[in-house]
Amino acid sequence: MLGKNPGFSVSRQSPHAYREMWQKITNPRSSTGAVEIINRRKNSEEVTVHLTVFSGYNAYRTIVGYVASTIDMTARKQFGTGADGQQ
Repeated sequence: MLGKNPGFSVSRQSPHAYREMWQKITNPRSSTGAVEIINRRKNSEEVTVHLTVFSGYNAYRTIVGYVASTIDMTARKQFGTGADGQQ
């Protein structure tokens, strides 16, 4: 996503979910936002992904960048468990 507008990846997800996530990661008190999204693989298969975005700060507590981490939730969805492994 480096140099890209984060809105480019928005698919069928609720705009409210993304707005809420970005409000969290731009808040210096939380700095982490998470959302479950539907992603598309290269073969056009849809997969559910748990996306977590972390804010990076400099010494002056100014946001200087973001780091994202994803977890493929497909298998967990099949077994009825969430991102935390709980049902």
